[in-house]
Amino acid sequence: MPEGSATGKVTVAVHGHTGISSADVVIPTLQNFSPASGSSGASVILNGENLAGFQYADKNSLCHEVKFNGINAVITDLNENQLTVIVPPGATTGKITISGNGKTTTSLNDFNVVFPQR
Repeated sequence: MPEGSATGKVTVAVHGHTGISSADVVIPTLQNFSPASGSSGASVILNGENLAGFQYADKNSLCHEVKFNGINAVITDLNENQLTVIVPPGATTGKITISGNGKTTTSLNDFNVVFPQR
């Protein structure tokens, strides 16, 4: 999906002919996460909209992939508007992305990885 896309009808115009989709195309979005920082193994809640939009076309299986600055995280819980994930080992400060079914949404803010005191 192009950056800035929003949920709604799709319009296609070719050689003077226009077609409009009968159904809305749903664009998943990652709006925020909490907490804003943590170390490897910490639980983080990702809040968004239309997160079920990452389902495969058959609607029976989810194909979410969550990454902390490019490092795969483990998803422990999910629903339409929220995912709970574990900060992966090796994660560094940066964006969180949720991908699946050809769609990706990225956090506006960085997640700050902190390292435990020894």
